[in-house]
Amino acid sequence: MSFLTCSPPTPPSSSIHLTNLTLPFGLRLPDIWSQTRPQPATLSLSLHLTSSAFSTASTADKLDGSTVHYGTLAKRVLASCGGEALSLPECLRRVEGIVRELAGRILRMARVEVELSKGSMFGEGVVFVREFGQEEKRFGVEVRGVKVMTLLGVNAYERQGRQPVVVNFGLWVGRGTGVGEEVVVKMLGLERMLVDIIEPTTYETLETLIEYTVAELRKRVLDQEFPGATLRLKMEKPRAIAWAEAPGLEVTREIPSAGKSSKAAELSVVKPYAV
Repeated sequence: MSFLTCSPPTPPSSSIHLTNLTLPFGLRLPDIWSQTRPQPATLSLSLHLTSSAFSTASTADKLDGSTVHYGTLAKRVLASCGGEALSLPECLRRVEGIVRELAGRILRMARVEVELSKGSMFGEGVVFVREFGQEEKRFGVEVRGVKVMTLLGVNAYERQGRQPVVVNFGLWVGRGTGVGEEVVVKMLGLERMLVDIIEPTTYETLETLIEYTVAELRKRVLDQEFPGATLRLKMEKPRAIAWAEAPGLEVTREIPSAGKSSKAAELSVVKPYAV
């Protein structure tokens, strides 16, 4: 399930899904060493359709204009994006054209997820998300399962050494923002920055750590490079409670739009955290 959720559909609703379509030549993107080269990539599609979808196809038991042939959809995407290692923006542009052509007037909103299984140095993977349809377009990135070793906890035994904090990070950029190479490169750099922020900290509570991380991300990059974005951050301590998978916290924060004066809150925490 994606960390960057889409708006829930209004009933009645119908949708078509295509999950983890492998692109044979991958996509040309900076890897974890910042070297631009083909990377393994899978593409998933969700087409959310208008209330008239499936109306005649279901009664006649025949594929027609009230639905989208998912076999044709998969073949068209592979033919357009699977013959060479394209850039991410070019791949998304081609997929949008195919979806709009095949779905036509029954398309309400489409969501494309491109997962890079080797795109994360410290986590489980990186996913780029593009939404388009009858309303404005959105573009986002999420990094899943980033493990950071840090000193964190209120108990005396927790102050003796570092423990893992697992972070899920999502960023929706401002509506109307284009999908360009420069934006993609900046997004890929957020994981390394996240680790650099969290790793040296020595806080007692997740509450302080998560708010400090938001403030630092805003100060270092988000306010300048991604004004108007929506940040979603989730932190878990899998070693904190023996009989639970993990306790955790999650926050969603709006980054002020360009021209609006709003500074990230400065935390004033005075404790002898250093061991």
